[in-house]
Amino acid sequence: MVVGSGPGASELADLFHAAGCSVRIGSPESLALTDRDTESPDVLVVAEPAGGGEWRAVLPDRLPVVTVLASPAGGDVRRLLGRGVDDVVVRPFAATDLLARTLRAARLGRQMARLGLQRDRMSCAIDSFKRITATLDSRSVLSTIVSEVARVTAASRSSIVLVDRQRAIGHVLATFEDPSINSLEIDLNKYPEILRVLETKRTVAIDDLASHPVTLAVRELVRAFQNVSVMVVPILWEEELLGTLFLRAARPRCPFSTEDVGFCELVAGAAANAIRNARSFSSAELEGKRQKELAITDQLTGTHNQAYLYQRLGEEYERSTRYESHFSFIMFDVDDFKRVNDTFGHLVGDGVLRELAERVRSSIRRPDIIARYGGEEFAVLLPNTALAGGVREAERLRVMVSEWQFSDLPRGERITISLGVSTFPSAGVAGPVDLIAHADTALYAAKRAGKNCVREYPASDW
Repeated sequence: MVVGSGPGASELADLFHAAGCSVRIGSPESLALTDRDTESPDVLVVAEPAGGGEWRAVLPDRLPVVTVLASPAGGDVRRLLGRGVDDVVVRPFAATDLLARTLRAARLGRQMARLGLQRDRMSCAIDSFKRITATLDSRSVLSTIVSEVARVTAASRSSIVLVDRQRAIGHVLATFEDPSINSLEIDLNKYPEILRVLETKRTVAIDDLASHPVTLAVRELVRAFQNVSVMVVPILWEEELLGTLFLRAARPRCPFSTEDVGFCELVAGAAANAIRNARSFSSAELEGKRQKELAITDQLTGTHNQAYLYQRLGEEYERSTRYESHFSFIMFDVDDFKRVNDTFGHLVGDGVLRELAERVRSSIRRPDIIARYGGEEFAVLLPNTALAGGVREAERLRVMVSEWQFSDLPRGERITISLGVSTFPSAGVAGPVDLIAHADTALYAAKRAGKNCVREYPASDW
Protein backbone atom coordinates (compact mmCIF):
# COMPACT_ATOMS: atom_id res chain seq x y z
CA MET A 1 0.00 0.00 0.00
CA VAL A 2 0.94 3.67 -0.28
CA VAL A 3 0.30 6.19 2.49
CA GLY A 4 -0.19 9.66 1.07
CA SER A 5 1.70 12.65 2.42
CA GLY A 6 -0.02 14.64 5.14
CA PRO A 7 0.20 15.53 8.82
CA GLY A 8 -0.63 12.00 9.97
CA ALA A 9 1.17 10.02 7.25
CA SER A 10 4.01 8.73 9.44
CA GLU A 11 1.60 7.61 12.15
CA LEU A 12 -0.48 5.64 9.62
CA ALA A 13 2.62 4.12 8.03
CA ASP A 14 3.80 2.84 11.44
CA LEU A 15 0.36 1.34 12.09
CA PHE A 16 0.32 -0.61 8.82
CA HIS A 17 3.97 -1.64 9.20
CA ALA A 18 3.14 -3.12 12.55
CA ALA A 19 0.32 -5.10 10.92
CA GLY A 20 2.79 -6.64 8.42
CA CYS A 21 1.90 -4.51 5.41
CA SER A 22 4.46 -3.29 2.86
CA VAL A 23 4.24 0.52 2.91
CA ARG A 24 5.48 3.36 0.75
CA ILE A 25 4.94 7.05 1.56
CA GLY A 26 4.29 9.61 -1.14
CA SER A 27 1.74 12.08 -2.43
CA PRO A 28 -1.33 10.75 -4.29
CA GLU A 29 -0.28 12.66 -7.39
CA SER A 30 3.10 10.87 -7.46
CA LEU A 31 1.36 7.58 -8.28
CA ALA A 32 0.51 8.92 -11.73
CA LEU A 33 4.25 9.09 -12.42
CA THR A 34 5.11 5.66 -11.00
CA ASP A 35 7.43 3.61 -13.22
CA ARG A 36 5.80 0.62 -14.89
CA ASP A 37 8.38 -1.73 -13.39
CA THR A 38 7.41 -0.64 -9.86
CA GLU A 39 4.91 -2.98 -8.26
CA SER A 40 1.46 -1.41 -8.17
CA PRO A 41 -0.03 -0.85 -4.68
CA ASP A 42 -3.15 -2.70 -3.53
CA VAL A 43 -4.59 0.36 -1.78
CA LEU A 44 -3.84 4.03 -1.21
CA VAL A 45 -4.39 5.54 2.24
CA VAL A 46 -4.48 9.34 2.17
CA ALA A 47 -3.82 11.07 5.48
CA GLU A 48 -5.55 14.44 6.08
CA PRO A 49 -6.15 15.11 2.34
CA ALA A 50 -6.09 18.69 1.10
CA GLY A 51 -8.91 19.98 -1.11
CA GLY A 52 -11.97 18.06 -2.12
CA GLY A 53 -10.33 14.98 -3.68
CA GLU A 54 -9.46 16.45 -7.09
CA TRP A 55 -6.27 14.36 -7.03
CA ARG A 56 -8.41 11.19 -7.44
CA ALA A 57 -8.77 11.92 -11.15
CA VAL A 58 -5.04 11.36 -11.83
CA LEU A 59 -4.92 7.93 -10.11
CA PRO A 60 -5.46 4.54 -11.72
CA ASP A 61 -9.21 3.82 -11.98
CA ARG A 62 -9.02 0.47 -10.21
CA LEU A 63 -6.82 1.58 -7.29
CA PRO A 64 -8.95 1.66 -4.09
CA VAL A 65 -8.51 4.77 -1.93
CA VAL A 66 -9.17 5.18 1.80
CA THR A 67 -8.91 8.64 3.36
CA VAL A 68 -8.41 9.54 7.00
CA LEU A 69 -9.96 12.84 8.17
CA ALA A 70 -9.36 14.74 11.38
CA SER A 71 -13.06 15.76 11.33
CA PRO A 72 -15.90 15.50 8.82
CA ALA A 73 -16.42 19.22 8.56
CA GLY A 74 -18.14 20.98 5.69
CA GLY A 75 -19.44 17.88 3.92
CA ASP A 76 -15.96 16.49 3.27
CA VAL A 77 -17.16 12.90 3.45
CA ARG A 78 -19.85 13.35 0.79
CA ARG A 79 -17.47 15.33 -1.41
CA LEU A 80 -14.72 12.69 -1.21
CA LEU A 81 -17.07 9.78 -1.86
CA GLY A 82 -18.45 11.69 -4.83
CA ARG A 83 -14.92 12.05 -6.21
CA GLY A 84 -14.42 8.27 -6.23
CA VAL A 85 -12.84 7.66 -2.81
CA ASP A 86 -13.82 4.17 -1.62
CA ASP A 87 -13.95 4.76 2.15
CA VAL A 88 -13.56 7.62 4.63
CA VAL A 89 -12.37 7.07 8.22
CA VAL A 90 -12.78 9.90 10.75
CA ARG A 91 -10.57 10.46 13.75
CA PRO A 92 -10.57 9.28 16.42
CA PHE A 93 -10.58 5.66 15.14
CA ALA A 94 -9.62 2.25 16.45
CA ALA A 95 -6.51 0.88 14.76
CA THR A 96 -8.20 -2.47 14.16
CA ASP A 97 -11.17 -0.73 12.52
CA LEU A 98 -8.93 1.26 10.14
CA LEU A 99 -6.91 -1.84 9.32
CA ALA A 100 -10.04 -3.93 8.64
CA ARG A 101 -11.63 -1.29 6.43
CA THR A 102 -8.41 -0.74 4.50
CA LEU A 103 -7.85 -4.47 3.89
CA ARG A 104 -11.48 -4.81 2.80
CA ALA A 105 -11.01 -1.97 0.29
CA ALA A 106 -7.84 -3.64 -1.01
CA ARG A 107 -9.61 -6.99 -1.38
CA LEU A 108 -12.53 -5.44 -3.22
CA GLY A 109 -10.09 -3.53 -5.39
CA ARG A 110 -8.31 -6.74 -6.40
CA GLN A 111 -11.62 -8.38 -7.22
CA MET A 112 -12.67 -5.42 -9.34
CA ALA A 113 -9.28 -5.40 -11.07
CA ARG A 114 -9.67 -9.10 -11.94
CA LEU A 115 -13.17 -8.52 -13.26
CA GLY A 116 -11.97 -5.55 -15.27
CA LEU A 117 -9.08 -7.57 -16.69
CA GLN A 118 -11.44 -10.40 -17.60
CA ARG A 119 -13.73 -7.91 -19.31
CA ASP A 120 -10.79 -6.45 -21.25
CA ARG A 121 -9.57 -9.93 -22.24
CA MET A 122 -13.04 -10.94 -23.35
CA SER A 123 -13.25 -7.81 -25.46
CA CYS A 124 -9.84 -8.62 -26.94
CA ALA A 125 -10.93 -12.22 -27.55
CA ILE A 126 -14.06 -11.12 -29.41
CA ASP A 127 -11.99 -8.71 -31.48
CA SER A 128 -9.49 -11.47 -32.20
CA PHE A 129 -12.23 -13.89 -33.24
CA LYS A 130 -13.57 -11.35 -35.70
CA ARG A 131 -10.13 -10.95 -37.24
CA ILE A 132 -9.46 -14.70 -37.29
CA THR A 133 -12.76 -15.64 -38.92
CA ALA A 134 -12.73 -12.75 -41.39
CA THR A 135 -10.67 -14.77 -43.90
CA LEU A 136 -10.43 -18.33 -45.16
CA ASP A 137 -6.87 -17.89 -46.39
CA SER A 138 -4.81 -20.14 -44.11
CA ARG A 139 -1.73 -17.90 -44.16
CA SER A 140 -3.79 -14.88 -43.12
CA VAL A 141 -5.61 -16.86 -40.42
CA LEU A 142 -2.39 -18.10 -38.83
CA SER A 143 -0.67 -14.72 -39.09
CA THR A 144 -3.65 -13.04 -37.42
CA ILE A 145 -3.69 -15.57 -34.58
CA VAL A 146 -0.02 -15.14 -33.63
CA SER A 147 -0.09 -11.35 -33.90
CA GLU A 148 -3.29 -11.03 -31.84
CA VAL A 149 -1.99 -13.33 -29.10
CA ALA A 150 1.33 -11.48 -28.94
CA ARG A 151 -0.49 -8.15 -28.77
CA VAL A 152 -2.80 -9.13 -25.93
CA THR A 153 -0.32 -11.11 -23.80
CA ALA A 154 2.77 -8.97 -24.54
CA ALA A 155 4.64 -12.16 -25.53
CA SER A 156 7.96 -11.78 -27.33
CA ARG A 157 7.37 -15.02 -29.23
CA SER A 158 4.04 -16.31 -30.48
CA SER A 159 3.93 -19.23 -32.91
CA ILE A 160 1.62 -21.87 -34.35
CA VAL A 161 3.34 -25.27 -34.39
CA LEU A 162 1.80 -28.27 -36.15
CA VAL A 163 3.17 -31.60 -35.02
CA ASP A 164 4.19 -34.95 -36.46
CA ARG A 165 4.12 -37.15 -33.38
CA GLN A 166 5.56 -40.24 -35.06
CA ARG A 167 8.73 -38.42 -36.15
CA ALA A 168 8.78 -35.98 -33.21
CA ILE A 169 8.92 -33.14 -35.70
CA GLY A 170 7.14 -29.79 -35.51
CA HIS A 171 6.39 -27.36 -38.31
CA VAL A 172 6.22 -23.67 -37.41
CA LEU A 173 3.47 -22.46 -39.74
CA ALA A 174 3.39 -18.87 -38.48
CA THR A 175 5.36 -16.83 -35.99
CA PHE A 176 5.00 -13.29 -34.70
CA GLU A 177 8.75 -12.57 -34.86
CA ASP A 178 9.14 -13.36 -38.58
CA PRO A 179 6.01 -13.24 -40.79
CA SER A 180 7.96 -14.80 -43.69
CA ILE A 181 8.22 -18.16 -41.89
CA ASN A 182 5.52 -20.61 -42.99
CA SER A 183 7.03 -24.11 -42.65
CA LEU A 184 10.06 -24.12 -40.37
CA GLU A 185 10.90 -27.63 -39.15
CA ILE A 186 11.90 -28.07 -35.49
CA ASP A 187 13.00 -31.08 -33.43
CA LEU A 188 10.34 -31.60 -30.76
CA ASN A 189 12.83 -33.47 -28.56
CA LYS A 190 14.32 -30.04 -27.85
CA TYR A 191 10.88 -28.77 -26.75
CA PRO A 192 9.73 -31.06 -23.91
CA GLU A 193 7.05 -28.53 -22.99
CA ILE A 194 5.41 -29.18 -26.38
CA LEU A 195 5.78 -32.94 -25.94
CA ARG A 196 4.03 -32.64 -22.57
CA VAL A 197 1.06 -30.96 -24.27
CA LEU A 198 0.97 -33.73 -26.88
CA GLU A 199 0.76 -36.29 -24.08
CA THR A 200 -1.85 -34.55 -21.94
CA LYS A 201 -3.73 -32.35 -24.46
CA ARG A 202 -3.72 -29.72 -21.71
CA THR A 203 -2.11 -26.29 -21.47
CA VAL A 204 1.40 -26.11 -20.00
CA ALA A 205 2.44 -22.82 -18.35
CA ILE A 206 6.03 -22.51 -17.09
CA ASP A 207 7.24 -19.56 -15.01
CA ASP A 208 10.99 -20.16 -15.40
CA LEU A 209 12.00 -22.27 -18.39
CA ALA A 210 15.60 -22.73 -17.18
CA SER A 211 14.67 -24.40 -13.88
CA HIS A 212 11.34 -26.11 -14.47
CA PRO A 213 11.22 -29.91 -14.04
CA VAL A 214 9.65 -30.35 -17.49
CA THR A 215 12.86 -29.08 -19.15
CA LEU A 216 15.24 -31.20 -17.07
CA ALA A 217 16.25 -33.36 -20.06
CA VAL A 218 17.30 -30.28 -22.06
CA ARG A 219 18.73 -28.24 -19.20
CA GLU A 220 21.84 -27.25 -21.17
CA LEU A 221 19.74 -25.97 -24.05
CA VAL A 222 17.53 -23.79 -21.84
CA ARG A 223 20.14 -22.56 -19.37
CA ALA A 224 20.08 -19.09 -20.98
CA PHE A 225 16.30 -18.79 -20.49
CA GLN A 226 16.24 -17.85 -16.82
CA ASN A 227 13.13 -15.89 -15.81
CA VAL A 228 11.58 -16.68 -19.20
CA SER A 229 7.95 -17.76 -19.08
CA VAL A 230 6.53 -20.21 -21.60
CA MET A 231 2.97 -21.22 -22.38
CA VAL A 232 1.97 -24.03 -24.76
CA VAL A 233 -1.75 -24.33 -25.55
CA PRO A 234 -3.18 -27.32 -27.46
CA ILE A 235 -5.16 -26.54 -30.60
CA LEU A 236 -7.83 -29.22 -30.57
CA TRP A 237 -10.62 -30.17 -32.93
CA GLU A 238 -12.84 -32.58 -31.01
CA GLU A 239 -10.20 -35.15 -29.92
CA GLU A 240 -7.75 -34.40 -32.71
CA LEU A 241 -4.73 -32.32 -31.73
CA LEU A 242 -4.02 -30.11 -34.75
CA GLY A 243 -1.04 -28.37 -33.19
CA THR A 244 -0.02 -25.96 -30.46
CA LEU A 245 0.01 -22.27 -29.75
CA PHE A 246 3.48 -21.53 -28.34
CA LEU A 247 4.26 -18.35 -26.35
CA ARG A 248 7.45 -17.16 -24.75
CA ALA A 249 8.13 -13.96 -22.78
CA ALA A 250 10.88 -12.63 -20.49
CA ARG A 251 8.91 -11.78 -17.33
CA PRO A 252 11.12 -11.85 -14.21
CA ARG A 253 8.31 -11.02 -11.80
CA CYS A 254 5.23 -11.47 -13.93
CA PRO A 255 4.68 -14.93 -15.47
CA PHE A 256 1.69 -15.67 -17.68
CA SER A 257 -1.44 -15.15 -15.61
CA THR A 258 -4.54 -17.29 -15.40
CA GLU A 259 -6.23 -14.60 -17.52
CA ASP A 260 -3.49 -15.03 -20.17
CA VAL A 261 -4.04 -18.79 -20.13
CA GLY A 262 -7.81 -18.40 -20.42
CA PHE A 263 -7.50 -15.94 -23.27
CA CYS A 264 -5.08 -18.14 -25.23
CA GLU A 265 -7.27 -21.20 -24.75
CA LEU A 266 -10.24 -19.24 -26.11
CA VAL A 267 -8.23 -18.11 -29.12
CA ALA A 268 -6.89 -21.64 -29.65
CA GLY A 269 -10.49 -22.89 -29.75
CA ALA A 270 -11.36 -20.34 -32.42
CA ALA A 271 -8.08 -21.06 -34.18
CA ALA A 272 -8.91 -24.77 -34.43
CA ASN A 273 -12.15 -23.99 -36.21
CA ALA A 274 -10.52 -21.39 -38.41
CA ILE A 275 -7.66 -23.71 -39.31
CA ARG A 276 -10.11 -26.48 -40.19
CA ASN A 277 -12.14 -24.08 -42.33
CA ALA A 278 -9.00 -22.75 -43.97
CA ARG A 279 -7.75 -26.28 -44.59
CA SER A 280 -11.06 -27.29 -46.19
CA PHE A 281 -11.12 -24.16 -48.32
CA SER A 282 -7.45 -24.60 -49.29
CA SER A 283 -8.03 -28.26 -50.17
CA ALA A 284 -11.02 -27.39 -52.35
CA GLU A 285 -9.11 -24.55 -53.95
CA LEU A 286 -6.11 -26.81 -54.54
CA GLU A 287 -8.31 -29.50 -56.05
CA GLY A 288 -9.93 -26.91 -58.31
CA LYS A 289 -6.53 -25.71 -59.48
CA ARG A 290 -5.40 -29.30 -60.02
CA GLN A 291 -8.45 -30.07 -62.15
CA LYS A 292 -7.90 -26.90 -64.13
CA GLU A 293 -4.25 -27.83 -64.68
CA LEU A 294 -5.27 -31.30 -65.82
CA ALA A 295 -7.69 -29.78 -68.31
CA ILE A 296 -4.92 -27.82 -70.04
CA THR A 297 -2.02 -30.26 -69.64
CA ASP A 298 -0.83 -33.01 -71.97
CA GLN A 299 -0.68 -36.14 -69.83
CA LEU A 300 2.33 -37.71 -71.56
CA THR A 301 4.73 -34.78 -71.74
CA GLY A 302 3.44 -32.44 -69.02
CA THR A 303 3.38 -29.53 -71.47
CA HIS A 304 0.24 -27.58 -72.32
CA ASN A 305 -2.22 -29.32 -74.61
CA GLN A 306 -3.79 -28.28 -77.89
CA ALA A 307 -6.87 -26.72 -76.24
CA TYR A 308 -4.76 -24.38 -74.13
CA LEU A 309 -2.61 -23.55 -77.16
CA TYR A 310 -5.68 -22.41 -79.08
CA GLN A 311 -6.78 -20.29 -76.11
CA ARG A 312 -3.42 -18.57 -75.68
CA LEU A 313 -2.97 -18.11 -79.41
CA GLY A 314 -6.32 -16.32 -79.58
CA GLU A 315 -5.42 -14.11 -76.59
CA GLU A 316 -2.05 -13.21 -78.08
CA TYR A 317 -3.64 -12.43 -81.43
CA GLU A 318 -6.11 -10.03 -79.78
CA ARG A 319 -3.38 -8.39 -77.69
CA SER A 320 -1.06 -7.91 -80.67
CA THR A 321 -3.91 -6.53 -82.76
CA ARG A 322 -4.83 -4.01 -80.07
CA TYR A 323 -1.29 -2.84 -79.32
CA GLU A 324 0.16 -3.32 -82.83
CA SER A 325 2.88 -5.66 -81.58
CA HIS A 326 4.48 -8.77 -83.09
CA PHE A 327 4.44 -12.40 -82.08
CA SER A 328 5.68 -15.55 -83.77
CA PHE A 329 4.57 -19.17 -83.83
CA ILE A 330 6.75 -22.28 -84.27
CA MET A 331 5.59 -25.76 -85.12
CA PHE A 332 8.11 -28.60 -85.02
CA ASP A 333 8.00 -32.32 -85.60
CA VAL A 334 10.38 -35.16 -84.65
CA ASP A 335 12.03 -36.49 -87.79
CA ASP A 336 11.50 -40.19 -88.52
CA PHE A 337 9.85 -40.79 -85.17
CA LYS A 338 8.20 -43.98 -86.46
CA ARG A 339 11.68 -45.49 -86.77
CA VAL A 340 12.29 -44.76 -83.06
CA ASN A 341 9.09 -46.56 -82.09
CA ASP A 342 9.70 -49.48 -84.44
CA THR A 343 13.35 -49.90 -83.39
CA PHE A 344 13.28 -49.24 -79.65
CA GLY A 345 9.61 -49.65 -78.74
CA HIS A 346 6.79 -47.29 -77.87
CA LEU A 347 7.86 -46.89 -74.23
CA VAL A 348 11.21 -45.53 -75.40
CA GLY A 349 9.38 -43.34 -77.89
CA ASP A 350 7.23 -41.92 -75.11
CA GLY A 351 10.34 -41.25 -73.02
CA VAL A 352 11.94 -39.41 -75.95
CA LEU A 353 8.87 -37.17 -76.31
CA ARG A 354 8.86 -36.40 -72.58
CA GLU A 355 12.55 -35.56 -72.54
CA LEU A 356 12.26 -33.47 -75.73
CA ALA A 357 9.38 -31.47 -74.26
CA GLU A 358 11.29 -30.87 -71.02
CA ARG A 359 14.44 -29.76 -72.86
CA VAL A 360 12.51 -27.23 -74.93
CA ARG A 361 10.42 -26.03 -71.97
CA SER A 362 13.50 -25.43 -69.83
CA SER A 363 15.30 -23.51 -72.57
CA ILE A 364 12.63 -21.04 -73.73
CA ARG A 365 11.78 -17.71 -72.08
CA ARG A 366 9.31 -17.48 -69.23
CA PRO A 367 6.57 -15.79 -71.36
CA ASP A 368 6.95 -18.35 -74.17
CA ILE A 369 4.59 -21.32 -74.26
CA ILE A 370 5.22 -24.85 -75.47
CA ALA A 371 2.32 -27.21 -76.21
CA ARG A 372 1.99 -30.68 -77.66
CA TYR A 373 -0.04 -30.30 -80.81
CA GLY A 374 -0.51 -34.02 -81.44
CA GLY A 375 1.59 -37.16 -81.78
CA GLU A 376 5.23 -36.11 -82.13
CA GLU A 377 4.31 -32.56 -83.18
CA PHE A 378 4.78 -29.55 -80.86
CA ALA A 379 4.18 -25.80 -81.01
CA VAL A 380 5.91 -22.83 -79.36
CA LEU A 381 4.24 -19.43 -78.98
CA LEU A 382 6.67 -16.48 -78.83
CA PRO A 383 5.07 -13.20 -77.63
CA ASN A 384 6.68 -9.90 -78.67
CA THR A 385 8.81 -11.63 -81.30
CA ALA A 386 9.00 -10.66 -84.97
CA LEU A 387 9.67 -13.17 -87.77
CA ALA A 388 13.47 -12.82 -87.69
CA GLY A 389 13.50 -13.46 -83.96
CA GLY A 390 11.22 -16.45 -84.38
CA VAL A 391 13.50 -17.96 -87.02
CA ARG A 392 16.56 -17.47 -84.77
CA GLU A 393 14.78 -19.16 -81.88
CA ALA A 394 13.71 -22.08 -84.10
CA GLU A 395 17.28 -22.55 -85.29
CA ARG A 396 18.56 -22.50 -81.72
CA LEU A 397 16.08 -25.20 -80.73
CA ARG A 398 17.01 -27.30 -83.77
CA VAL A 399 20.71 -27.25 -82.89
CA MET A 400 20.04 -27.94 -79.20
CA VAL A 401 17.93 -31.02 -79.98
CA SER A 402 20.32 -32.41 -82.59
CA GLU A 403 23.24 -32.26 -80.17
CA TRP A 404 21.37 -33.76 -77.20
CA GLN A 405 21.93 -37.36 -76.11
CA PHE A 406 18.53 -38.68 -75.07
CA SER A 407 18.72 -40.86 -71.99
CA ASP A 408 16.51 -43.66 -73.38
CA LEU A 409 18.44 -44.01 -76.64
CA PRO A 410 21.72 -45.86 -77.24
CA ARG A 411 24.85 -43.75 -77.17
CA GLY A 412 25.39 -42.05 -80.53
CA GLU A 413 21.72 -42.30 -81.50
CA ARG A 414 20.44 -38.79 -82.18
CA ILE A 415 17.04 -37.16 -82.68
CA THR A 416 16.42 -34.26 -85.06
CA ILE A 417 13.45 -31.98 -85.59
CA SER A 418 12.07 -29.96 -88.49
CA LEU A 419 10.55 -26.55 -87.76
CA GLY A 420 8.18 -24.10 -89.44
CA VAL A 421 7.76 -20.46 -88.35
CA SER A 422 4.91 -18.00 -88.97
CA THR A 423 4.38 -14.52 -87.59
CA PHE A 424 1.82 -11.79 -86.98
CA PRO A 425 1.25 -9.27 -88.41
CA SER A 426 1.79 -10.85 -91.80
CA ALA A 427 0.07 -10.94 -95.18
CA GLY A 428 -2.75 -13.45 -95.29
CA VAL A 429 -3.13 -13.72 -91.49
CA ALA A 430 -6.69 -12.86 -90.52
CA GLY A 431 -6.83 -14.92 -87.34
CA PRO A 432 -5.08 -17.54 -85.20
CA VAL A 433 -6.05 -20.37 -87.57
CA ASP A 434 -4.04 -18.75 -90.36
CA LEU A 435 -0.92 -18.67 -88.15
CA ILE A 436 -1.24 -22.41 -87.49
CA ALA A 437 -1.80 -23.15 -91.17
CA HIS A 438 1.19 -21.02 -92.22
CA ALA A 439 3.52 -22.59 -89.64
CA ASP A 440 2.31 -26.06 -90.68
CA THR A 441 3.00 -25.23 -94.33
CA ALA A 442 6.52 -24.05 -93.44
CA LEU A 443 7.09 -27.21 -91.36
CA TYR A 444 6.29 -29.49 -94.30
CA ALA A 445 8.54 -27.36 -96.50
CA ALA A 446 11.33 -28.16 -94.02
CA LYS A 447 10.49 -31.87 -94.33
CA ARG A 448 10.68 -31.66 -98.11
CA ALA A 449 14.00 -29.84 -97.85
CA GLY A 450 15.59 -32.87 -96.18
CA LYS A 451 14.47 -32.50 -92.53
CA ASN A 452 16.52 -31.18 -89.59
CA CYS A 453 16.07 -27.59 -90.77
CA VAL A 454 13.96 -24.43 -90.34
CA ARG A 455 11.60 -22.84 -92.83
CA GLU A 456 9.53 -19.66 -92.46
CA TYR A 457 6.25 -18.40 -93.87
CA PRO A 458 6.05 -16.48 -96.09
CA ALA A 459 8.80 -18.43 -97.84
CA SER A 460 12.09 -16.73 -98.59
CA ASP A 461 13.69 -19.61 -100.51
CA TRP A 462 11.09 -22.32 -101.19
